[in-house]
Amino acid sequence: MNVFISYRRADTQDFVGRLADRLRQEREIDKLFLDVEEIDPGEDFKAKITRSLNAMKKSGVCLVIIGKDWAGRSASGATRLDDDKDFVRLEVAGALSSVKVIPVLVNEASMPDARTLPPELQKLPTLNGVSVRTNSFRRDSDYLIDAILARKEPSPLSRYWNRHPFQESVVRAFFGLVVTSVLIIVAAAILQAATPEHLSLNQVLGGTGPMIVALAGALLLGMLAPLFFRRRRRRLKPA
Repeated sequence: MNVFISYRRADTQDFVGRLADRLRQEREIDKLFLDVEEIDPGEDFKAKITRSLNAMKKSGVCLVIIGKDWAGRSASGATRLDDDKDFVRLEVAGALSSVKVIPVLVNEASMPDARTLPPELQKLPTLNGVSVRTNSFRRDSDYLIDAILARKEPSPLSRYWNRHPFQESVVRAFFGLVVTSVLIIVAAAILQAATPEHLSLNQVLGGTGPMIVALAGALLLGMLAPLFFRRRRRRLKPA
């Protein structure tokens, strides 16, 4: 599997460097085409575009990295995408017509409105994007790699959690709390059944204070454990 990365240097250069390092660790990714956005002084523009598009045709997937300044809006209100010679515009247009494209939304960037894009790019917002954030980079990049290699078709719920990590954390914490509560109730019932008739459960556990502390600690641990438990990716063969 070959991967081509299209990005705007002024928008996501540091992020792309980190993502490229992560992708190079994946054995199933054979080659990474990481071009630069700007044309070097004295370099032939058409030759640069041709080399870029030829490299893209060798790639199985093109990642379009979209940050909050991907369009490159100028002080006049126009965007760099309005220029029909804009390098990113030409890259993305070439990718949409030749390879699989995955939009990558960086740090809560939003998908561009199709009405603001040139005609050849208006297909881009119709594609399912993947959100990758700095504060959850490892998990999000794992999700992205699964999408690149088509290891598993993401479910609608999985895509929703990818875009709303805080809501997922709340649900997982609540689920852990419920499971722990059920286990405590079951354990209490077993202890009660095993307690001699002349003793109370309170006496067996050493008093109300230690029992309350133990219950509170167990509930807190049950709530926090799902937040630190890292889900393992399924190692499936590419489709």
